Amino acid sequence: MKPNEIQTSDHHPKVSIGLPVYNGEKFIRKKLESLVMQTFKDFEIIISDNASTDSTSKICEEFVAKDNRIKYFRQEKTIEPILNYYYVLKKANCKYFVWTSVDDILYPEFLEKNLQILEKNEHFVCSISKIKLYGPMTEYIKSESSEKSFFSKIHKKIYQKIGYQSTFRISGNYMERIKQYIKNIRHNQVLYGLYRTEQIKKSFVKESFIGNDAAITFNLLKYGEIFVIDEILMEVYDGGMSRSGMIQVLKKMHHKIWD
Repeated sequence: MKPNEIQTSDHHPKVSIGLPVYNGEKFIRKKLESLVMQTFKDFEIIISDNASTDSTSKICEEFVAKDNRIKYFRQEKTIEPILNYYYVLKKANCKYFVWTSVDDILYPEFLEKNLQILEKNEHFVCSISKIKLYGPMTEYIKSESSEKSFFSKIHKKIYQKIGYQSTFRISGNYMERIKQYIKNIRHNQVLYGLYRTEQIKKSFVKESFIGNDAAITFNLLKYGEIFVIDEILMEVYDGGMSRSGMIQVLKKMHHKIWD
């Protein structure tokens, strides 16, 4: 069955994939190609283009013409990133929902394997896999140049502390879940896990502030546990679109002060 034959007008897919994007022409084509290659096919892709000024819209429209699972929306003017995330969530009417960043890579079995976990375990509200990082900062840390100066060594130590982020399982009663999350809060990558749509909608926080993703997770933990598949099914780009950019900020500060 071809992708554009999967859905009919009265068909409701099982998974909504929310893709907020702004000026993502460097990544968007590869991103959409990877999404349509998922082994689990019964999904919709909801793109919210935050008034991009590059060729993002043109590339998205190419894919919309080929695959009716893809829904493209363009904001009239740029809105706060958190509201762009909320926009795609609000549009989702499927049983399950996942946000995905334009520069992150989902392996073909990401949806299938995480969906299996949620379908078989009602007490899990989110399932995600292990992750690994890719991108300029990862390559920089691996290179010999990261050993050449005092501040480069500091960058490396900080990156080893907060850069090699991981996902972690959270279980037990509500208070136990909260304690586990606080203990590991710097590793917060569960934002890009597969959720039960009803619960993540109840948990979302629209206000924009540092730590917003943590606030969402605190709310989510009221409804159940978070599961982690013991396998890498996602790669997270360390260059800034899907991460806080802390390492990049430190690196730029170093160059401004010492170069």
